Amino acid sequence: MKTVYKYRLLVDMGFTLCIHSGFKPLSIDVQDGDIFMWAMIDTAEPLIMIEMHAIGTGQHIPEDVTYIDTVMLSGFVWHFFYKLK
Repeated sequence: MKTVYKYRLLVDMGFTLCIHSGFKPLSIDVQDGDIFMWAMIDTAEPLIMIEMHAIGTGQHIPEDVTYIDTVMLSGFVWHFFYKLK
């Protein structure tokens, strides 16, 4: 079944997120002081682990990552990327 799920994100380099294979990131935003990603997933697909990266402006971007979205929180700008594990 296709649906939209919400995932809480960390402001950290290289944290792991469990998500359904074939997911499609829709947006990242702040809700109640925390950062979340909304993604379209198919619950019939198997779960996989992806490596998430929150990169501050001016910081190094790791190789082979895919950009998702940018969000501002408490005066900081975070750019989120993921990499399949």
